[in-house]
Amino acid sequence: MVTVIKKGTPIAEIVKILSQITTPSNRGIDSTKYAGKLKLGIDPVKYQKSLRDEWQ
Repeated sequence: MVTVIKKGTPIAEIVKILSQITTPSNRGIDSTKYAGKLKLGIDPVKYQKSLRDEWQ
C-alpha cells in the first residue's frame, strides 16, 4: 500500500492518514509469547561456533 502525503498537507490530515494505516491488527506479532519456548539439545553458543568453523 502506498500513501502519498504532499508538501503543504495540514498536520491534522497527516495524523489522520497515519492513524488509519497503523491499526492494532497490522503492528506485527507479539514475540514475547515465544520467548524461552525453544528447547535445544545442545548449547546455542557451541552450535554457533560449530557453524562458523565450517567455513574454515
